[in-house]
Amino acid sequence: MPNWDQRKISNATIFLAGIGALGCVVAEILTMMGIGKLVIVDFDTVELSNLNRQWLFRDEDIGKSKALVAKEHLKVLNPSVDVIAFNQKIEDIPESIYATCDLIVSSLDTFEARRWLNSMCVSVGKPLIDAGLYEFFGHVQVIIPGSDSACLECQPLIPETRLQQVCTLPGEPRKKERDEPKEVFPSVGTISAVIGGIMSQEVVKLLLGLGSPIGYLFYDGFSEEFTKIDLTRRLDCFVCGEKWKLDELRYFAEGDEKIGELRKRIALIYGLADPTMIVGTKIVDDEMSITEAEISEFAPIFVIDSTVAKPIRIRVVLTHNSV
Repeated sequence: MPNWDQRKISNATIFLAGIGALGCVVAEILTMMGIGKLVIVDFDTVELSNLNRQWLFRDEDIGKSKALVAKEHLKVLNPSVDVIAFNQKIEDIPESIYATCDLIVSSLDTFEARRWLNSMCVSVGKPLIDAGLYEFFGHVQVIIPGSDSACLECQPLIPETRLQQVCTLPGEPRKKERDEPKEVFPSVGTISAVIGGIMSQEVVKLLLGLGSPIGYLFYDGFSEEFTKIDLTRRLDCFVCGEKWKLDELRYFAEGDEKIGELRKRIALIYGLADPTMIVGTKIVDDEMSITEAEISEFAPIFVIDSTVAKPIRIRVVLTHNSV
């Protein structure tokens, strides 16, 4: 086959975040193609409702770790593939593991987790293939850090709520350890196959250096139509933009403004979940003023949040009305 180099496939290491409906398709395809190493991370367990579309699992696997069960089945498919499984949250995986992978594939079931992974990929400079499902709809986005492609934070097509949720039947109990949304939505195996196949094809294209990444692709299973949209990176994006490269964002405020007010404004501006403000080595109290907390242009604030892999460094510039 012209332009095919199996050595590039066999020498590649792929990080797979989530081994649900999409993850199973991608893992199976890449394993049968002879990928060198597959790193699977998933903190969930197999449930009955998974079995109609998560093809790596069987009845006897219910209640077991998805990542560990997937590893066993994939090794049967192709014993030559090195499969490493982590029954952990993606946030608990060392940055060094992300850095050693050639690219990262995301089939996560919450948008908050996907935002965190997006931040990590930008930080370590690794391509990210992200996707989501809902009933007969799906999307795929390819993010190449350092290029003109938009990341999940700066693109204007952040998936609707229905494309961000967990694909599990309503009313089924979920793991208490996970911070998951209250609503859950269904998915079907046919759409998983379509979207998972596209994700796998984008992996192959990136590894072999063929064609161009798709950017953002939306699929409508009812009309069998694809909508492709070219997205451009925003220079002011706080994750992948030029400001992030400087490792610091500037924020104007008055000295008598309460830390709680500042925290809420920063959370609103950057879409953070529940940020924690740290000055030096101390978490600053919401009731303190900026002046009381001894925050100045020479004492940056570090903002920690569950949606970003690394702290956001913000340097507060006091206005002339400051006390």
